[in-house]
Amino acid sequence: MSLVVSQQKAQRAIGEGAVAWSAREGRTALTNLRQQGCAKIRLPKQHAKDAAPEGIFINSSGGMTGGDHLQWSVALEDGASARITTQACERVYRSIGGTARADVTLKLGAGASLAWLPQETILFDGGSLSRTIHVDMNATARLLMVEPLIFGRTAMGEDVETGFFKDRWRITQNDTLLHAEDLLLTGTDPLPMMQTLAKKFTADGNRALATLVMVDPRGQSFVEPLRAIMGQQGAAGWWNGKLVARIIAEDGYALRQVLVPALHLLSGDQPLPRCWHL
Repeated sequence: MSLVVSQQKAQRAIGEGAVAWSAREGRTALTNLRQQGCAKIRLPKQHAKDAAPEGIFINSSGGMTGGDHLQWSVALEDGASARITTQACERVYRSIGGTARADVTLKLGAGASLAWLPQETILFDGGSLSRTIHVDMNATARLLMVEPLIFGRTAMGEDVETGFFKDRWRITQNDTLLHAEDLLLTGTDPLPMMQTLAKKFTADGNRALATLVMVDPRGQSFVEPLRAIMGQQGAAGWWNGKLVARIIAEDGYALRQVLVPALHLLSGDQPLPRCWHL
């Protein structure tokens, strides 16, 4: 008698979350909320009368690994405003096969204002993630977005020797391309990720990175104050109607020492979402 052994497929975390707001009588009102799978969205009450609504995105699976797929979308109709953050850092764990995917779509109508402020993405040794961020915005809309990235936790003695990270951003304004960037970092046995990050023109040995983009007529006035905050840990410039800044730091703690005051500045000294301080 032959023995037949069935092979079960590994469980994968699949989630889709979408939220939309519109402007009504001078205030922003929720018009759509959809949650599916491991993607959850919470909308904490804002006590200040003129405070923009806040959305907290949650991956209830506790992290991502090969084969997982998260989709997030935010839509702001004309005149609406909102801030989006995440409940915690997104962790990308070792993959035993395949690449995790994260797809973000942001749509801003005329006069809309969005602050996209997720906490750090942490890539662990052997982690594999491909992320796309697409922003479709009206020429009169305003956008502030940040994406921090950490390669291993230095306090835990973690190194990222192997891994894969691909990041693709596209920002269009009235259907015209305003900003595009692609980042690809890989680590294999012949060339560990740490060796790649050690290169002078990659990260110069640093393990924490952040990219800031601001599309706002006021953005140009922030360039010099932002440079003063970053010092030798970053660079900022204004061109083609947008402010772009890069920050590097030796670890996540050092990154926040620069990133938090930078976001305070660009947010008009508004406090960061409470999740950032938990």
